[in-house]
Amino acid sequence: MENTTPKPLPTFRLLDGQSPDFTMIWDNFRATLGAALELFKKDPLNFVLIFAIPVIAGGLLSQILLPMVLGGLMFGPAGALISLVIFIFCTIVLEIVAYLALVKAVIEKSKGNKIDLMQIFTLASKQVVPAITLGVKAFLTIFHGISKFINSWFALIYFMESDTPAVDTALKASQDNCQGKTITLVWNVIIMAIASSIAINIITGVWVSLTSVASYQIASLGTYLASGVISSFTVLFHYVLKGQLEKIQGASHAAAPTSGAPTN
Repeated sequence: MENTTPKPLPTFRLLDGQSPDFTMIWDNFRATLGAALELFKKDPLNFVLIFAIPVIAGGLLSQILLPMVLGGLMFGPAGALISLVIFIFCTIVLEIVAYLALVKAVIEKSKGNKIDLMQIFTLASKQVVPAITLGVKAFLTIFHGISKFINSWFALIYFMESDTPAVDTALKASQDNCQGKTITLVWNVIIMAIASSIAINIITGVWVSLTSVASYQIASLGTYLASGVISSFTVLFHYVLKGQLEKIQGASHAAAPTSGAPTN
């Protein structure tokens, strides 16, 4: 049997300022995906658990435990209010904690450090409010132009990467990194979103087909399970993509810096 060596990953290239064809776009995606897989292989169990635990816990809480415990209280005005609180906590707060914890874990593993689940979840839970503030500020950048809004994509990653996280500093770091690279960013995010959606639907479908006979509540957890598994890898992909963009020169600021801006 002949020894086969894996093909090298394609080179990640800047697409902005060019007329990219599908091959260039696909090569960029493969380059990022391959690097993300290599990082994922360093600690796959913890990467999945960090995102899956809060997400699946939220699913159990909202789909099974609270309806069983609260019973009739879930109906009427009081029930609507309780349901809203449960929804906010389970689908927003816990997912933010999961996202921040996973980003921090990826950062630590990329440095060669061990992942301490308790320490990472504790740190992430303390950053929920500033992270929400950052998310709101990033969304409001849309009023300053669509490019500013898109270029804020990595703000939360920069936020967790800093030893002394600051909302405005993280937002500016993301925008500076992505300036002149917006098209390159968008194509990778679009393809990953499509791939993630397909994978989540497949996992959910398989889970539901296997568990729907036993229990509707258990079957409904398929979405949470799929989200926990696929979203964990998606975050790794975005972290690697951020690094890929940091390595290439942006087309729009290849010349001298803006007047009055500090130089390194």
